[in-house]
Amino acid sequence: MTEPTKQPIFFVTNHHVADCGAAPTLPADFDTGPYFRSYFQNKYGEQWLFWRHLESGEYELRGGDCGWDNKLKPVLVDYETLITAMKKTKMANLAAQFVLAGASLTFNTREHHPRAVLVVNAVDEFITLNMGERLWIHACLIATRQEEVTPVEELVRLLQHFVKRTKALKSKMRSDG
Repeated sequence: MTEPTKQPIFFVTNHHVADCGAAPTLPADFDTGPYFRSYFQNKYGEQWLFWRHLESGEYELRGGDCGWDNKLKPVLVDYETLITAMKKTKMANLAAQFVLAGASLTFNTREHHPRAVLVVNAVDEFITLNMGERLWIHACLIATRQEEVTPVEELVRLLQHFVKRTKALKSKMRSDG
């Protein structure tokens, strides 16, 4: 068996302005360690990194537009869990609520899109994702066998936080008005 060439596959520069922070520092053994690594960039120059240590299970999801220094958490939800969480939080029109906050979630039907990915930041605020970003993050979760659906209780907590924050923002907008 011949030795690998160790030739780089590709090199990517940070396309974001300084306000987005410095691109994340990768682990020292990133190139040689047991990692799943993935990079995503769309036509608008938005850049994302996902890596997961295959032995410890620890992972990081970072996006330049969200601020490179923010560790993001993907939340995988299925249709039934979402319906249950909606009932528990008494959210009459979830789609409208998500549009207000700029979070994105699409279920065309249970059969065609049984799961969807939401992303929250360190303070449980939903991050807006386009379809390509959602599909890429979902693919990363599947590839690393992170397919556990978020428990109803956690989704209810996130939705309650979301509703509370939305109400506070609406109230602030009225008072600034």
